[in-house]
Amino acid sequence: QLALNANGQLVDGSGTVYAYQNGVVYLPLGSASEAATVAATVTDGTGNVSLNVSGSYTPSETPQITLGEPGSNHQEQATVGLDASSLANQGYASIVVSEAGASTTLAVHSDGSITGSTASVTAAYAQGNVELSIATPANAPDVTVTTTATDGYGHSSTVSEMQVFAAHGSAVAAIAGVETFKFVASFNGHAGAPTVETIQQFNTGTTQTGAPADVLDLRDLLIGDSHNGADPSSIGNLANYLHFSTVNNNGTVSTVVHVSENGAINANSPTSDTAQIVLQGVDLTHSGSTLLSDQAIIQKLLGSGQLHTD
Repeated sequence: QLALNANGQLVDGSGTVYAYQNGVVYLPLGSASEAATVAATVTDGTGNVSLNVSGSYTPSETPQITLGEPGSNHQEQATVGLDASSLANQGYASIVVSEAGASTTLAVHSDGSITGSTASVTAAYAQGNVELSIATPANAPDVTVTTTATDGYGHSSTVSEMQVFAAHGSAVAAIAGVETFKFVASFNGHAGAPTVETIQQFNTGTTQTGAPADVLDLRDLLIGDSHNGADPSSIGNLANYLHFSTVNNNGTVSTVVHVSENGAINANSPTSDTAQIVLQGVDLTHSGSTLLSDQAIIQKLLGSGQLHTD
């Protein structure tokens, strides 16, 4: 609760002073994408209430990034979904595409125009969606798309990022935002000689809006998998493709997601693994002290929206 004192300062109960100038009060917002409700009462010197109003405000929604089917001539296709009304009201967005050690920064303006395109990264905007075309070299390096939307008041959304893993396992760190880890078919190694990727700081929680903070997208890794997408409790044949184990490194427990691209997973041996994804510092195999089966883990990940499969 804030009050305007005799010195023209807007202060809260702890004495913190907020900006006030020429009859306008400037209030800080909470977390990105978190709605704020403000109620104001104006009282004159005699104690009469002259104004009593309230309203709410929500900053720009977190952009949604999806990967399309690869185009011809080593072209990756991606779509960035923006809040069209916020963008049109003097908003803007920044999109950074990184690959092979180089970055391209695109600016999406309120009129829908886009600046910053290059020969390798082009973009077009229509009805809230930015369609990206990203040229990738023949050796198919990993690609990262990061975006932030800012509204006309200068408030920015949560950062949204998609990392596309094509090959060459490595170690990456999850951002403090919404991130999708997309693994394409070429990431698969061979049975018994899997490609290994380590993800640091994978977040199993949710954002302010209830969306999953981090997502594993394995749709392109698995051949012939199926489950009822409308019913997260039904995992179909996914237990034939995925197995979960843990490793303990100096007291840090991490989950290893074992992947068999053809559904020949062997829970007792990694000889069928074509890919392994290590979630560093995360234990998906337990709920409290209870050890979870592969079926239970898959069901939980599907239900929370943190696992994408066909």
